[in-house]
Amino acid sequence: MKKTKNPKRISTYFSKEIPLLVFITLSGILYNFGLLFAPFFQGKMIDSIKDQLPFLDVVSLILIFLGSILFVQVFRIVKRYTVREFANRTVKRIRHTLYDNILHKSLKDLEKEEIGGNLSLIFYDVSQAVEGMRKLTTEIFDTVFVFLFYIVYLMMFSVKITSISLLPIALSILLAFLLRKQIYRSSKRSKELHAILTEKTYDLFENSVTYRLNNREEDFLNDYDETLSQYEKANFKTLALTDTLVPLCNLIALTSIVPILLLSIPLAIEEAPLSIPLVNIQETWTLGAFSTYLSTFILLASKASHTANLFSSIQKGLSSWKRIEPKIQDTAPFSKAISVKGDCLLLENFSLKTEERTLIEPISLSIEKGMIVGITGKISCGKSALLKALLNRFPYEGKIILFGKDLSSYTEEELAGTISYLGHQPKLFTRTIRENIAFSKEKDVKEILTRVQFDEDLQEMKEKEDTIVGQEGVKLSGGQAQRIALARTLYDKKDLILLDDPFSAVDEKTEARLFDEIAKEKENRIILMTSHRLKQFDKCNLVIVFEEDGKLSVGKHEEVKNNSPFYQTLLQKGEER
Repeated sequence: MKKTKNPKRISTYFSKEIPLLVFITLSGILYNFGLLFAPFFQGKMIDSIKDQLPFLDVVSLILIFLGSILFVQVFRIVKRYTVREFANRTVKRIRHTLYDNILHKSLKDLEKEEIGGNLSLIFYDVSQAVEGMRKLTTEIFDTVFVFLFYIVYLMMFSVKITSISLLPIALSILLAFLLRKQIYRSSKRSKELHAILTEKTYDLFENSVTYRLNNREEDFLNDYDETLSQYEKANFKTLALTDTLVPLCNLIALTSIVPILLLSIPLAIEEAPLSIPLVNIQETWTLGAFSTYLSTFILLASKASHTANLFSSIQKGLSSWKRIEPKIQDTAPFSKAISVKGDCLLLENFSLKTEERTLIEPISLSIEKGMIVGITGKISCGKSALLKALLNRFPYEGKIILFGKDLSSYTEEELAGTISYLGHQPKLFTRTIRENIAFSKEKDVKEILTRVQFDEDLQEMKEKEDTIVGQEGVKLSGGQAQRIALARTLYDKKDLILLDDPFSAVDEKTEARLFDEIAKEKENRIILMTSHRLKQFDKCNLVIVFEEDGKLSVGKHEEVKNNSPFYQTLLQKGEER
């Protein structure tokens, strides 16, 4: 789908579907005008029986009556389909715009986003907003436009009776109009609580194990139940208002039948002249004319009660749109990744700190292309923070000069084109293995899967590379998910590869094979790899060990081994395991 221009304007989404709206207009007019055929021919049949017309004339009227019903139903189907198609396209367009906005956000902004709130917005609020637009579209013809036509038609029977009988209808419309703000407020509150509830539901799935380990399930459930109770009350109030309003307005509008019965029956008995004779069709009140008038007025009353539905849908839609609109921004087209070329990575007086402690004391270091650097240390010593700093995702002091350019001046496109990163927790999409690696349905990934030792696993999968991995790889083992994430990292052959503990979920034999495959990538590249498993570190060109108090030991494996008692201890523990 193409990018939507001026996405913050509701009119934009109507202007995008003008051909469809023209079709909706034509089918809506024909459908609603066609509704008058039934009461008209119904009246004619009653008069034909009373006047004892020839049998064939009565049969002709019956056939015309049935034909008119078929005519109405055909255009009703067309109208409903086209309006629904308009709604589906608009939902898709707004959601596409919201997804586009999310993808254009910086990582820092994304970290501040509430996932549950966004899910509620994208699925619940978009549907509600478009439902308001759909109602507005269809009710323009079903209520407003045709409403006026019906009044003119009824005035032709009797100006006096129609004028009197319109008073209850006007009252029902006024009631719907006055209650629209109350519907808006209750709907807004319901949506706010829905977003909070969605966020807490997502939190339950994400952190259920943590709650259980800390014996906090009951605390969470009590808090969740309280929010759920508030949402149910707010939602009940909204539904009570909207569900009660339409039948109430319909009941008020239908009280119009009382003056119609009292005033029109005597006219039909007397066969009094109509206010404006229906030329060549009807000139006087008859029993059939009375039936036509009464049925048409019931249709009109029904149309009037729909204004309550229209007002409530529009108000609920507006409350949803008010939540959506701040999230919508005009965005530039996505730029292609740019690869920055150079020979080395320089750290100049580089240091890492948090509010609590120093992770790395100031250090200067040069790493050339063609090198694999092994990084180790205690848990939470700063290894992952170092890799994130090299992604420009963690604050640091000093300078990082990557391939001749200061990392702080890299654009998002340059970072994307120059650096590949495998995080400590593999992130997989709910897509196929192929799409998780190549972001494509067509590209071949067999070679890279073989290199990450996944070929045997693949043979056991019926769909091979097109196997769906499930949400965040839930259908895979930890080792399988890690290898697919590694395959993605190596697939595009970028010049700086950052691997955060890539062997944590595989056995030692697989680890050795994976390291050999990673080593093949080092030509014309720099590879930095953190790990607690050190069996492959003797093959690294450079080893960095996080010592105590932010100090680093840097050098070749043997040098660090001889100079760092801490590194020796880590190696001994690894051998014992």
